Amino acid sequence: MVWLVATLGACAVIAPRPAETQAQCPVIVQRAIAVRGGPIFNLRRGTEMRVNFGFPGTWHFEYVFRAPQTYLWTVFTTGEPNHYSWDGSTMRAAVGPIIVGSDTSGKAPLRSHARWHAVTYLDSLCEASIPARFRSLPTSAGGEIVVLVTLTDDDSRYRLTFDRHARLREARGPIEIPPFGKARLTQHYFDFRFADGFLIAHGTRYEIDGMPLSEERTTSFVANDAAIDRLLPISGPSE
Repeated sequence: MVWLVATLGACAVIAPRPAETQAQCPVIVQRAIAVRGGPIFNLRRGTEMRVNFGFPGTWHFEYVFRAPQTYLWTVFTTGEPNHYSWDGSTMRAAVGPIIVGSDTSGKAPLRSHARWHAVTYLDSLCEASIPARFRSLPTSAGGEIVVLVTLTDDDSRYRLTFDRHARLREARGPIEIPPFGKARLTQHYFDFRFADGFLIAHGTRYEIDGMPLSEERTTSFVANDAAIDRLLPISGPSE
């Protein structure tokens, strides 16, 4: 948005402006980390998701994340669980303990999931673990603050909206997920309650390219536990 600054001194004083693009972590992001209970270095979260289309039905997932970008997504099925991991350079897929595929191209779809977690859990942004630029938009009448995040290594762009209590209420950004391919994901966060000492959203509504995709409920949450690191990355015999 381009802001017109009037030549008259009085108008220049009252004209609102967005903050300049900056490299340092915005104050609202630092506040959000403090409000939720502090930094999260790793986490393990179980969920139940009701999916509307693509793969409709009720699914059970587990997400494991270690900052800045190590990630494991488990899909529970009627047979062996399916695991998909990203260690920063390689994506691996496994059925139960057996690794059935890998991708070392650096462009694997799961990379976008790991980066989504890095951005929305915030700590990697403030620790400069991933190269980023920030731009804060003017505070809305309702007290919401929007931060635009650009990851400078690939120019991927995210929009984070925080409420007046410094809780992250909405995130938008790029994702790659079957069967949709590359798409624009929006997450709406609600039902904030404490779990393992952290104030987290227990409810998430997903939109994919503006269409309501699913609603997810958190069923378990553990953070900052050394045992979590032993789950990452997945390893085992190949098929």
